Amino acid sequence: MLCYAYLKFKIMTPKDKAEELISKFEKIKDSLSPYGNSLLLDKEAIECALITVTQLIIEYPSFPRGTWEESRALYWLEVKKELELKNATKP
Repeated sequence: MLCYAYLKFKIMTPKDKAEELISKFEKIKDSLSPYGNSLLLDKEAIECALITVTQLIIEYPSFPRGTWEESRALYWLEVKKELELKNATKP
């Protein structure tokens, strides 16, 4: 059952996941403003996503090499790299 549920989700590249997280934080910032002004700058949305991903990485305990959990931790490290790249390119 777990495998079936997992297959229903779209597998995203780390870059796609980084963009999705930024987009979600941007939606939050837009919904908080009564005048349609952004409360968070794009850079701030990226920083919020970075905080979230960093916490996910911290929560992964050490696992033996080759386990599913290790591959997920490595995935989140790649997402963090993509977010850091985006953060570095924003003014």
